[in-house]
Amino acid sequence: MIDFTDRNVFVTGAASGMGKACALQFARCGANVAMADIDERRLKEAKKEAEAYGTKVESYILDVSDEQQVGEVLDLAWDEFCGIDVLVHAAGIVILGLLHELGREKWDRTMSVNLEGTYLVNYKMTHLMMTQKYGKIINFSSIAGKIGESYNAAYSASKGGVSLFTQSLALEMAPYNITVNAVAPGKIMTEQTEGAARWWARRRNITPEQFIAEVADSVPVKRFGTPEEVADCVLFLGSDMSSYITGQTVTVAGGQTLI
Repeated sequence: MIDFTDRNVFVTGAASGMGKACALQFARCGANVAMADIDERRLKEAKKEAEAYGTKVESYILDVSDEQQVGEVLDLAWDEFCGIDVLVHAAGIVILGLLHELGREKWDRTMSVNLEGTYLVNYKMTHLMMTQKYGKIINFSSIAGKIGESYNAAYSASKGGVSLFTQSLALEMAPYNITVNAVAPGKIMTEQTEGAARWWARRRNITPEQFIAEVADSVPVKRFGTPEEVADCVLFLGSDMSSYITGQTVTVAGGQTLI
């Protein structure tokens, strides 16, 4: 287990799924954790779970697509924790549909949360981290940002953008001792995944369980990953063990990009 005692970590999308798993794993490893999400009810529940590990935990309601909110919340967390060592930007949304079914509003919403939200949070946090000349940033891309998926054009485009954004920012931040990396999860079993399974099941007139079994069979390791397995990769990238790694998008997908 990596020791994060006395380290301060800010996690977006922390109320559920992979973001929550990251927040809990960091707290378990001794980090103080600032948890941010737009879902107030689930965020309160996740905060209680993180507090069980005995470190400092604070929660913040945050819409990452709102520039004013991002600035205010990150400034507040920075002051309350006396600096942030690690940013985990996991907030994101998926809206499935053929491009011609999606419509401009859903396309714009996907981009505003997934891509512009990444810009806003990274822009503000790097500005703060540059003052302390240290930082670890881990953004969430996706396997869909590496290999396009049908019925998922907006999400794929946004996550591909996150990977390239991460590369560019890594070059800019290198002189300030700030590393910037991303993770690209594949088929990970979360509530969001379960919702997508129900969507696909209705479209194909099969059960969600049948769809999940089909997808699992398409993965070389023959199963879905867990949020905790993604969080383990994030913890490594957030630690000093990864000090010579920057600008990378690490795929956590059970070998799916190999076929």
